[in-house]
Amino acid sequence: MEKLKLPKAATKTFAAGFALAAWVMLAQGDAAMAASKSQRCDAYARNAARSAPTRGGPVRGAVAGAAIGSFSASAGAGAGAAIGAGIGATRRVAHRSRSYRYYYDRCMGR
Repeated sequence: MEKLKLPKAATKTFAAGFALAAWVMLAQGDAAMAASKSQRCDAYARNAARSAPTRGGPVRGAVAGAAIGSFSASAGAGAGAAIGAGIGATRRVAHRSRSYRYYYDRCMGR
């Protein structure tokens, strides 16, 4: 096999193009990594709050409401379940909001 012979100008052009492409890729990576601390903490807090265990929720609230409503003569189990589900969902949203604030403040304090 013969060795491929390129003119010196083509070799320099290829090297310059390759260096330019590498520089552009590194510059984009630095810009992505240079996200503000607030943005990093926001993403961290959202993920942590989403995976944090919660007590309550619509299903648990519905079960509790149905159990309490079954003892009431006027409302009944169905109405108690509906009210309980609404309360449970509201409690879950409030808990996630508190969890988000806790994780965000903790991250910003570092």
